[in-house]
Amino acid sequence: MKKFKTTVIVTLIANWILIFLTAFYLNVPNQIPIMFDWNENAVLLGSKLWLLLTLLPVTIFGILSLSLKNKRASVIFYLLFLCNMFVNMLTIIYYLCATDLSLGSKAGIPFGISIFLPLSMILLVWSSKLKTIEYKSWFGLKIIKKASTTQFIWTQTHIFANKVFVCTNLILTVLSLALSFLRIPWIILIIFVVAYLFALAIVAKFAADVTKRYNYMKERQDKLDEMKKNKKI
Repeated sequence: MKKFKTTVIVTLIANWILIFLTAFYLNVPNQIPIMFDWNENAVLLGSKLWLLLTLLPVTIFGILSLSLKNKRASVIFYLLFLCNMFVNMLTIIYYLCATDLSLGSKAGIPFGISIFLPLSMILLVWSSKLKTIEYKSWFGLKIIKKASTTQFIWTQTHIFANKVFVCTNLILTVLSLALSFLRIPWIILIIFVVAYLFALAIVAKFAADVTKRYNYMKERQDKLDEMKKNKKI
């Protein structure tokens, strides 16, 4: 286990050093292609500091592979860590060897892997914890007002939301990997926004239904309590 941790940490540090060297010290132009059209032709140039974004997923997956107690989950994140290391190496090689880094170039940073994949993984971890989130916690769905009316409604809504958002984030994780090769980040961004709005709408509808059932049962119980009191009188 110590060798595994040492390997991950050393590899992660080496990756950070290589990316920083590529971005600040090696012969890479200040402007590199960062946005592409449907034909994968570069349509927007940006600072080479965008290269630092490639450190985000590899760092997240490295930390998760070290911190998780579940061996299967740790192995999965370690494999994702290795995949991102490979992508980073390809990115470095390209920017060091490419002679055409102007508009029209057909290679660049895979934003689907660099940004949206770690984002979907973070949201997946958050959604998996929804069932156990404390009442009115900031990490819960306070955006849905009816969900925080009572602790019962809060619990029921978050148990349901756990299933909805886990499925949503799993789909988004797969799409982030698949669409990253198109290199059109705004398409993935639109899919993310639409998917989450749809998931929130489903959860909000469920919270409204639970609230109706809860209020009905409460009114019924109150009437029964009143009838018992009247009988005693």
